[in-house]
Amino acid sequence: MSSLENDAAYATDMTLVLGAESYILKQKQRLSPADPLGKDCLQTFVDLFLNTERMYFTLPGTQDEGTPILIQRLGSHLSKFSKSAIHLSEETEQKVFEGFTTLIESNDKELLHILGGWLNFQMLNPIVTKGHRYRVHAKGERLIPDDSYQIWADKREQLLQGKQTLLRSSLVNSARKLAHEIDEYAQIERNRFDSLEEFLVCYFFDNYRRGCHPELCVKKSLPQEEGSRE
Repeated sequence: MSSLENDAAYATDMTLVLGAESYILKQKQRLSPADPLGKDCLQTFVDLFLNTERMYFTLPGTQDEGTPILIQRLGSHLSKFSKSAIHLSEETEQKVFEGFTTLIESNDKELLHILGGWLNFQMLNPIVTKGHRYRVHAKGERLIPDDSYQIWADKREQLLQGKQTLLRSSLVNSARKLAHEIDEYAQIERNRFDSLEEFLVCYFFDNYRRGCHPELCVKKSLPQEEGSRE
């Protein structure tokens, strides 16, 4: 999510919305698995919705079978822009990357536990698996958008060096329990990665980048028109 217009408006990615929705559905319908950070996502979503003059959200694609109920019900009260309408500045990209590397180098055990739950949510929850590839790619042929992948390609060695061994091990250990689901989900990305491990670290980075904490984000430019593409 990112601050716009001197904090009078905020833009949020589907990452936040899907996490918030998973918490609501978990409570109401006892669906499993849910995003382990879903409660925090819901609190943030409600805070932004109630306390900002305008709240922007990414416009779902026409083939998106997993459009969040929150967007369906509240969409008329939100301002829409296409997923390509806002671009991060170089300064923001650097802050996001530094924040991510700091996070994964911490080897925080609580984080690693949460990460296992987050991976379950991503791979087993229909509100993610049915629509994610259409949210990040017009033809539904990618799970990781090209801008995030390019950063990965440029800085791959930094993200796979020895300091991140614990994180990578945690991802791979969690992935073993979901081997079939991940294999089915990730098959459209196989040609861009040498291993499942690389895909998972890049997938985690992309989710972090698009749903980063607001303290890591600096101002972005609003789209020229709502829903327009730049």
